[in-house]
Amino acid sequence: MKRFMKKMNEKKGFTLAELLIVVAIIAVLVAVAIPVFTAQLEKSRKATALANVRAAYAEASAAFLSATESGDVNGVTVTIGTGGAGTAAVSNVNIVTDLAVTDFPAGTTYAKALTKNNAATLTFSFAADGSVSLN
Repeated sequence: MKRFMKKMNEKKGFTLAELLIVVAIIAVLVAVAIPVFTAQLEKSRKATALANVRAAYAEASAAFLSATESGDVNGVTVTIGTGGAGTAAVSNVNIVTDLAVTDFPAGTTYAKALTKNNAATLTFSFAADGSVSLN
């Protein structure tokens, strides 16, 4: 019994093979996680860019609807044309990644391919019939 207890007390730590197996398992997990993380990062960039475009659209719409004449309305340059048509330009919009028309939700009237730009100026055209487009 004493001999058995002595052997148990002498064995301390992990063997080299056990440590190599743990390192290999961690390497496999990292190799799987990196592409997933990269894909999620790109999805979040597209979501941020779309949110910034939607915010610019909301800002342009509010400025265009509240403007009584052409000029600057709360940092938005509004041009009022004839028959209720016109444009509103929002500057310094952060487009963090390239956007394709297909990235916009279905039914978005101002869908347009946009390239990455940290200080883009988006110009929305408002038609007399109520339709909106992004120039």
